[in-house]
Amino acid sequence: MPSSSSSSASLVVDGLLSICDTAMIDRRRLIVAMLHQNLMVVWVVVATAAAVWFTYTTTIMKTSFGGHQQGEQ
Repeated sequence: MPSSSSSSASLVVDGLLSICDTAMIDRRRLIVAMLHQNLMVVWVVVATAAAVWFTYTTTIMKTSFGGHQQGEQ
């Protein structure tokens, strides 16, 4: 199979173009695959983040209860 620099260069260009075209889709697929692979780790991270966020918001609401009203949720 003859391999010249022009054919390999066109292969590289085609690969780069296809990567640029499907960058977002590939990123989503990669993220989904990583989530499925590390589901337990993801759940631990999500639970920790939720606990930290809950503690943070309840502390803010307790300290600023008499002060500012928080409109956004």
